[in-house]
Amino acid sequence: MSRAISTNKEEIPRWNFKNSLKLNLKKLEKPVNHQVIFELLDQVLSQFQKNQITSIYNFASNKFWIIEFNSTLKLNHLFECPVKLNDQEFKLEDANKVKDPRKYCTFRIHFLPTNFNTQLLHNFFNVLKINGLKIEEISEETYKDSTIKNGVKRVKISFPKDADPIIQSLSGPTVMYGLKCVFNIAGQKPKCYFCNDDGHNIAKCPLKHSICGKCQQKGHLTQKCSLAEKLKSLERNKIDYSDLFINESEETEPSTNIEY
Repeated sequence: MSRAISTNKEEIPRWNFKNSLKLNLKKLEKPVNHQVIFELLDQVLSQFQKNQITSIYNFASNKFWIIEFNSTLKLNHLFECPVKLNDQEFKLEDANKVKDPRKYCTFRIHFLPTNFNTQLLHNFFNVLKINGLKIEEISEETYKDSTIKNGVKRVKISFPKDADPIIQSLSGPTVMYGLKCVFNIAGQKPKCYFCNDDGHNIAKCPLKHSICGKCQQKGHLTQKCSLAEKLKSLERNKIDYSDLFINESEETEPSTNIEY
């Protein structure tokens, strides 16, 4: 029977390891013993460095290892050193490294003019009123192997993890200061702009041309007919979403021209 001791987190300081490396093996299906850890360290440590080890033990998990050394040995050059086990790569880390509590993403913003004032982008994100949201950098993309700009603005932001649903909801068409534009999150396949579903783009959207058997409006299914869907269909029909379709297969790369 397990038993947890309830304590006030504010009373407990984060544990501080002295001159130590950590090795996180949580990607493995099963835990390993200390002999395997010795073998992994053989990949990166000299005999002299191995002789400076004072402790090897699990901390908080049987897949999380701490390797402590004599205080005289410098460890900085070993941080981020890769080791391989079962064709998987792991990295030795500073045992006191704190995991970044924030999330990062980069928006690719289409259809804005190249001389669009970057301060307006700052203003747009400030309106969201997300405590802790920060614009890390603003840059412009160029066509691959070219210095010619392709018209796409890249805005890298950081934000608290609990704000992720709001950030995700920004993806898609919007109007910014009177200009129609499209926000896509770099590395994510865009959802359909019309129905907001995954798996297809607006050109192949089954809802776009469907006609409801109850109200005869275009843009929603008969089985989902409701006042909310009727209003949504009316709003959708005011916008020609097809001219906002983005060909994400087009090869581009971020420019090094960064503005803050």
